[in-house]
Amino acid sequence: MTAHFYSTTTTAPIILVGTHRSGTSWLTRVFEQHPDLACWMEPRYVWSWGNNYKPNDVLTEQDAKPHITRHIRARFETFVRSQGKHRLFEKTPSNCLRLSFIHAVFPEAKVIHLLRDGRSVFTSASDLMESGFYRSDKLTSRFCEMLRETPVREWPAHWPKIRETLSCKLMSKPLPYWGPRPEGWQDWLSESPQIILAKQWAATAMQAAIEGEKLPQKQYARFRYEDLIAYPEETLTAMMTFANLSESQQLIDYAKSTVFSGKKQRKWKDVLAQETMMEIRPHLQPALESLGYQW
Repeated sequence: MTAHFYSTTTTAPIILVGTHRSGTSWLTRVFEQHPDLACWMEPRYVWSWGNNYKPNDVLTEQDAKPHITRHIRARFETFVRSQGKHRLFEKTPSNCLRLSFIHAVFPEAKVIHLLRDGRSVFTSASDLMESGFYRSDKLTSRFCEMLRETPVREWPAHWPKIRETLSCKLMSKPLPYWGPRPEGWQDWLSESPQIILAKQWAATAMQAAIEGEKLPQKQYARFRYEDLIAYPEETLTAMMTFANLSESQQLIDYAKSTVFSGKKQRKWKDVLAQETMMEIRPHLQPALESLGYQW
C-alpha cells in the first residue's frame, strides 16, 4: 500500500496545469506569495522518474507503478519540508498530458487548469522560439537537475535531447521542437514551425480538458487566463476557495501589481499575418471552439 504524506484536503497538493506560454509561470510566482505554500516550478524530471524512455510526455494511471508513486510522493515531501512549508504548489506544462497519472499518484490533489486562447499561446511561443532563448547558466542548471532527478539507468534516455539542444545552441538555430510532447508529435516534425505549434497547443490543451473532466468534481477546476488578467482578485479568490487555501491579501496585491496589460492578450490580432492565420486555423479552430473560444 502506498504511504500517503498528505492526509487531509487542507494539505492536498495543488497542481497547476496549462500549456506552455499560458501564464502558469506568472501564476506560480503569484502563489509563491502565500505563506503556506512551497512552490516548485517545472520539476519535470520528478514526474518522469521511472518513465523516461517513453516516446512522448503522456502518462496514464497504468504508469503509476507503486515504486514510482512512492518515489514521487517522497521527493515532493522532501521539497516541501526543505522549504519549511506544509503544502505543495507545483506547475509543469507537460502535466497537461498526464492528469490520470497525477490523480493516481496524488488522488487528493487539487488540480487547477489554466486555459489560454491558443492564438495568444501561438504568438508567444513563436516569439520565444525565434529568439533562441538559450542561456548557458540555465542549460547547465537544467542538465544538472536532469541528471540529479533521473535514475542512472535512465540517463541514456536524455542524451538525444541534450545533443540536439547543444547543437542548436552552438549553431544559433531554434530547436525543431520545444515544449509538451503529445502522442504523435514526431510525425509533425516535417511540418512548418507554425503548424507544429498549432497542433501542439490543440492536442495539449484538449487532452488536459478531456482528462480533467474525468476527475472528481472537487479535484479539478478550469479557469481562463483572460479572466485572470481582467479580474485578478475575483479569479484568484475562486482558485483559493477551490483549493481549500486560506485567502491571502499579499497574494492578491502581488498579482494586481504584476498583472499584464489586456492589450497583450490581443497582440495576436496585430502581429499574425493573414497567411499565418489561414495556415494555422484548421489546426486551432476545432480545439478553440470546443474549449469555448470563438474564431
